[in-house]
Amino acid sequence: HVRERLASFSIPEERIKAFPIINPPCIGEYVKELRSEVKRPDDIIRFVYVGWLLNRVKGTDLLVEAFISACSERDDLELVIIGDGPDRGMLERMASGYPVKLLGELEHRDVVGWLLRSHVVVMASHEEAAGRAYIEGYAAGIPAIGTRVGGAPEVLKDGETGIMVEDGDVEGLKKAMLTLAGDRELRERLAEGGKRLLEELPSWEEITRWYLDAYETLRTDRMNARRS
Repeated sequence: HVRERLASFSIPEERIKAFPIINPPCIGEYVKELRSEVKRPDDIIRFVYVGWLLNRVKGTDLLVEAFISACSERDDLELVIIGDGPDRGMLERMASGYPVKLLGELEHRDVVGWLLRSHVVVMASHEEAAGRAYIEGYAAGIPAIGTRVGGAPEVLKDGETGIMVEDGDVEGLKKAMLTLAGDRELRERLAEGGKRLLEELPSWEEITRWYLDAYETLRTDRMNARRS
């Protein structure tokens, strides 16, 4: 996605280096530390959103709308929204009377704790650069629901690590939530797919080396340009 966007500005493809998004080491450390302290509930299915509360970018109003619709078919659902932004008040009013918790901004460790307490990470973005919430969810052992926008398809593999719906498709979001809420085996299979995806990503050390190599290439090219 990033490579395509940069190429659209007439930047030569050979001058573009795009690195995959990966979890910082602290995520794995938090998961190991908290796994024995927190428990995923058995009596409800908890969805969790992590991100900015700006409807025109993140589609949080559509997410709440889809969740409310899903609640008309099941009474064991809960939505946890982590993050802050200009549309928080509007979302609180929308969600009033429904099992929706708006927790505001949290420390990263606490975010991981809520991922471990949840069953599915869900996003309804209209724009998505990379989809960090998805891979943090995979690290916590849960699948994802998201929209086919931006860089999301690079980390959310439909049918492998989660369910992908089209941008703005409230009914599709609702159906995806109900599908995963009603099928534990599917949730577990997709969660395993998320773990495999994480294993295929480069390590933090490899990414660091790639960045250093890229900076060295830029430095060398600039020096050569000055000499010519």
